[in-house]
Amino acid sequence: MGLAGTVGTAGTKVGGQTFCREAASATGASIEIDEGMNGTIVKTVCRSLNRAHRAVAFCFLVLVASVGVALPHQGATGIVKERMDAMKSVAAATKALARLSWSDIPKARQSAAGHARTISAHADEMLALFPAGSAQHPSEAAATIWTRPDAFARLAKAMGTAADDILRASKTATSNADLAPPFKAMSATCASCHSAFRIKK
Repeated sequence: MGLAGTVGTAGTKVGGQTFCREAASATGASIEIDEGMNGTIVKTVCRSLNRAHRAVAFCFLVLVASVGVALPHQGATGIVKERMDAMKSVAAATKALARLSWSDIPKARQSAAGHARTISAHADEMLALFPAGSAQHPSEAAATIWTRPDAFARLAKAMGTAADDILRASKTATSNADLAPPFKAMSATCASCHSAFRIKK
């Protein structure tokens, strides 16, 4: 299918320029990377009319926008610190996935698998990290975690499922584009969880 004008544009702060360039290359998009005081801004213009390609580009943009977020650990103790450390580990694993270099494919597959296992393991322990009565400062856990436990559990399970799908995809992947579907699912799950179960600052 040929090119036909600008279909859509998006800009987001990211930490993995290589990841974004691969996404653009895989989806028939042009990409412009600007360096600014507030970090790297990636402006992607999707020119392909293929809806699936645009979806892949979108999932990359959503994912990289969510990595590298600093968590407020200052003053945290006990279970609050434990779960903040877990979230930090998930963020680090996600960021590492976003920055994977595929120049050595076997090594990249091994790294992707390891990071996916880390995320999956934290998803499995998620419910145990939020016992009743653990909303003390500096926790950012919203009360909805305890008033809507079933919904919270579903999202934790969905995150683990997406991580497991990344693990499976990593076995045959040759670029970040091959991990796109489970990345899209994971980023959507994270966004939904933060929207519903995290105190908005």
